[in-house]
Amino acid sequence: MIWVMRLTLVLLLAGCASTPIVDQAGVDQEAYEADLKECQYYADQVNSGQIIATSSALTGLFGGLLSMAVGDESSAKKAAGAGVTAGGAKGLAASEAKKAKVARQCLRSRGYIVYD
Repeated sequence: MIWVMRLTLVLLLAGCASTPIVDQAGVDQEAYEADLKECQYYADQVNSGQIIATSSALTGLFGGLLSMAVGDESSAKKAAGAGVTAGGAKGLAASEAKKAKVARQCLRSRGYIVYD
C-alpha cells in the first residue's frame, strides 16, 4: 500500500513540470505564449506510457530475479513489486525530462534563447 502512495506523490510532482526559462528581452509576449503552447503540445506527444511501462517492467524483472537468486520466493515477489514501483518512478522522470527537452528544443528552433 505504501508504494501506491509513493507513486501517487511522484505522479503529482511530475504534473508540475516547469516552463522553460526563456530570455524575454525584446520578445512579443503574445507570440511567445502561442509558441510556448504549441511547443508544449509537441512535448505532450512523447509516449509517456511506453517509457514508464518499459522502465517498470525491466526494473521489476531485475529486482525479482536478483532477489530469487539470493532469497526465497516471497522476497522475490516483494522485490519485484518494489522494482516495478521504482521503475515506474524512474520511467516517469525520464518521460518528463524528454518532454521538457522537446519543449526547449522547439522554442530554440523558433529563435528563442532558452536558458535551461
